This record gives sequence, C-alpha cells and structure tokens, in this order.
Amino acid sequence: VKQIIVAINKMDLVGWSKARYDEVSKTVVGFLRSLGYKSKQVALVPVSGLSGENLTEAKSVDLTHWYEGKSLAEAIDNVPPPLRNGEGDFCMVTSDIYKAQTSGALMIAGKLERGSVMSKDKLLIMPANVVATVKSITSQGVPIKIACGGDNVELSVRDVDNDQQQQLQVGQIICAPHQPLHFIQEFKAKVLTLSAKIPLFAGQNIVVFSLGSGKPAFIHRLLRQMDRKSGETIRDKPRCIPRMSAAEIVIRTHDPVCIYPFRDNPALGRISIRRANETVAYGIIESVVQKLS
Repeated sequence: VKQIIVAINKMDLVGWSKARYDEVSKTVVGFLRSLGYKSKQVALVPVSGLSGENLTEAKSVDLTHWYEGKSLAEAIDNVPPPLRNGEGDFCMVTSDIYKAQTSGALMIAGKLERGSVMSKDKLLIMPANVVATVKSITSQGVPIKIACGGDNVELSVRDVDNDQQQQLQVGQIICAPHQPLHFIQEFKAKVLTLSAKIPLFAGQNIVVFSLGSGKPAFIHRLLRQMDRKSGETIRDKPRCIPRMSAAEIVIRTHDPVCIYPFRDNPALGRISIRRANETVAYGIIESVVQKLS
C-alpha cells in the first residue's frame, strides 16, 4: 500500500472544528509514520457520511473557510493507478475454487500477480502439482481473451480429474508448467515489529502470511536489531526484538511455502507475522536458505 486516504467522518457533529481535525490528523499521521509511511503518502479528508458533505464537494461555509483540500472522491481520483506487471513468470494466487452452476465446469478465481494468461494455456497448480488447461477467462462476469498482472479473474479449467480436484485449496499458487515456482522452509527476512506486548524471540511459534495464506512457523534465529529509519545495526544477535523495532531474523516453516526474495518477486516477497490472533510484525524476504523444488 503506497497511498492512504483517511476519511475523518462525523465532522459535522463538532461543527467542522479545525482544532478537532488537527487533533485527529496528528494522531493518525503519527501512527502511520511509525509504520514507515511519509506525510506525502497520506491524505486526510474531513467528511460527513450522513449529510454527504465533502464526499464529492465541500459546500458548508464552516468547512470551506479553513479547508482548501480535495473532496473524498477527488482524493481517490488523484491516486495514481498501480503499474500492471504483464511481464515475467506467470503467477496467480487462488482465492476461490468452485464449480459453475450452469455448466459444472471447474472454476478457479484469483488475482494475477504477474505475467499473463489466455485460453488453451497450461497451468501448474502448486503445491498440489496439478496441471490444468484454461478453457475460458472472465473478469467481473465479462468474458476476456487475455488477463495480465493486476487482473482479478475467474478461470474455467479442464483436464483435472476428481481426485486432483480434492487436492486443490484456496491460497495455492498457479504458475506455468515450464517455469515452476520453488518452495522453501527457511528464509531470512527484514521485519518491522508493531505494538505487541510480548517481544519476538528465538523459538517462538508464529504464523507467516504471504498473499493471504498463513503457514505455521517458528523464529529460528535473531540476527540483528536495526534502526527503523537508517537500517544501521543496533545490536547483533539480540535476545529479543521489542515492539516498534526493526530486525533481521531467520524463520522456519513447518511445511514448504512458496516465498521468494523481494528483489526477485515482490508479490511473493512480502510477509506478515501473526501470533495469538494478533499481527506482530511485517516485512520482506531478504533471501531463502534452500529451495526444495
């Protein structure tokens, strides 16, 4: 997420008070800065959802006499669209698997992270190791001939028998058979910890999330604690990583996961770390220890 728009709602209840707007803005911007965002990446828009004020246009004199920024709709329109990555190895993450009610065809829904796909293409679904053929492609219910990185699509596939269908699960990765993705169980990551009460320490059980799919894991080693802004080393081999800190750690998963260094594949190079149903850290993959496939 590179741009954030914060709608400060119910401002009409405080008479469009600039003092209250500044108070909320200071709190929100301070929190977002702690996550690594800069002020220019954040837009704060005072609105009233009940009256519709400043959703598309600012009309209230109590607001316009001090607020000269954009309306919520204008702020959204001002966000530059992300670049779509149609180049590189095909990569798609499954978000749903079902059979079409009318035709009974096997449907796989998901988002293309990179590359492209069209009808009659062969796909490899990992780690089930199932090969399927694309019959047709739809996006938001509209048939299309080709899909590229960034598109959310539903693929109608064939050449998958009943036994193979039982192996398919949400969160699996789809790639090209001639360019199979690799799976690993140990990797080095740079992470930023959040405001969790319990610090990170070696041997701690965690759940690693990548592209919405979570895998049980544990922290194998703490390599170093770093300054959040400069990245300089504060302490080598620390005993623990406290809240709101930056660190370089080694993680081992119990089962193989499809994760790549961020520089090689940004879509598969981002992770978040949860513990006891709480997100405690997030970061990027620096390197993988050993490829299993």
